[in-house]
Amino acid sequence: MKLWRYILILAVLLFFFYFTNRISLSRDVTIEEGDTYNKFFEAMSWRDRVTLKLYLKQETNPALYPGVYRIEKPLSYKDFIAEVSKVPQPVSVKIVLLEGWSSFDYEDTLVKKGLIQAGEFLNVINDSQKIAAFQQEFEFLPKDIKTLEGFLYPDTYNVDANQPNVAEQIVRMQLENFNKKVRIPNKEKFQSFQSKLSSDGFNFPLSTYAIIKLSSIIENEEKNNDNKQTIASVFLNRLNQGMSLGADVTLCYGKSITYKLCTPNFIVEHLYDKENLYNTRQNVGLPPTPISNPSITSIDWVLNYTKSPALYYLHDKNGKIYFGNTLEQHNQNKANHLQ
Repeated sequence: MKLWRYILILAVLLFFFYFTNRISLSRDVTIEEGDTYNKFFEAMSWRDRVTLKLYLKQETNPALYPGVYRIEKPLSYKDFIAEVSKVPQPVSVKIVLLEGWSSFDYEDTLVKKGLIQAGEFLNVINDSQKIAAFQQEFEFLPKDIKTLEGFLYPDTYNVDANQPNVAEQIVRMQLENFNKKVRIPNKEKFQSFQSKLSSDGFNFPLSTYAIIKLSSIIENEEKNNDNKQTIASVFLNRLNQGMSLGADVTLCYGKSITYKLCTPNFIVEHLYDKENLYNTRQNVGLPPTPISNPSITSIDWVLNYTKSPALYYLHDKNGKIYFGNTLEQHNQNKANHLQ
């Protein structure tokens, strides 16, 4: 074959490879201040990276605006450059924040989603000035709290990733949800709960904030909803008698870790740390704050606890629960069901 035919074939291949190619992205791309087109290359095929780099050598690279970029269909080079040169449009990102998660779990999820930087969510819920601002907006928030933990309602949320202060946006939605799903439907139950305690023979005060603390513990301590009403009574009995709650899962919150890292081995390793104020085996009473964000189900089980004389409970290897009214009964349950 003559040389000119090779040149013609190469020219045709280059034409289709270069001029007919369409740029596409495999995922949303978050551009931060100072980022270049290299950030887009991470979400492109090798072919798109090579050909776009060649194309950009012929063009003036425009400034990139911070935000989340979503390219939903393949674009020509020219159209791609024009699209990413604009101020990013609102991008709705769905996030699932589960019941029983703490703010450490929430932040870990949001960081991995690329919605916030590490520390942003925790700063919003623990900053005294921000808390004060939210207290003006949401009257159900107690006046003496130092964190919004416990009121960050677990649910599925659609977040506009291109709005400023994404962390504040999410916190506000969670507080609005708490108001709608917990506070408004149960306002009278919260107000009359102290009378219910007194009528059942409990001789200690339990504020709304304390109810949320207790609900957050039960959320993480017991997954079977059928048991939560009785476990609530066990904890109330212990508080009434000045006993420690003995809910070992609480100590993990004092270590500022996610519940994914709160393994049985981790708990055993730190079980005798009395300096950890969230260690409810070593310290009497409720922890300083809620340890997670409970669902309405767990809150409702506390508000409607089933009165029981039990002071102890344990689970066998299959998860079945056994209650004991005395230490002797509890020890017998251990002997019978933990062997």
